[in-house]
Amino acid sequence: MLYLYVFAIVLHVACAAAWFGLSLRLPGLSKTIVGADAVVGKALAESGAATVRMMNVFVILLYVFAMLAIVLGPGFANLASTFNMALGLGLLLIPVQLLLIARNWKALTRSVDVGRSAEARGKVAMSLGIGHLLWLILLALMFAPRLMVG
Repeated sequence: MLYLYVFAIVLHVACAAAWFGLSLRLPGLSKTIVGADAVVGKALAESGAATVRMMNVFVILLYVFAMLAIVLGPGFANLASTFNMALGLGLLLIPVQLLLIARNWKALTRSVDVGRSAEARGKVAMSLGIGHLLWLILLALMFAPRLMVG
């Protein structure tokens, strides 16, 4: 059982790193899309859409493997309060990804044809900023029990 617990933690960390790493590609890509002509912009937007779809999968797997690690490990009754807060924020990260980041990227893709991609780029940047802030707080909350002296 210990091996499954450790494996779930490794997969949780890998999915979190994959989500964050993939998301780092989007700001630069959106800036390039705004400056490109319609044909190139559309191709780059489709490439970014593939990245967003992968992020959709990784954010859900991140939470699934977190829950699995808790069930296989300490159980919910023995969690530190910071982990409970992280679980809540992790649950919030899913709709941020699916409803803000993915939706705003779709809007950016559609806006390439009509020349309003600068406005859509701002919405993508805002939603990515919210996602990154949540991710950073989650990371801090998960390491907080290890850093507390007591």
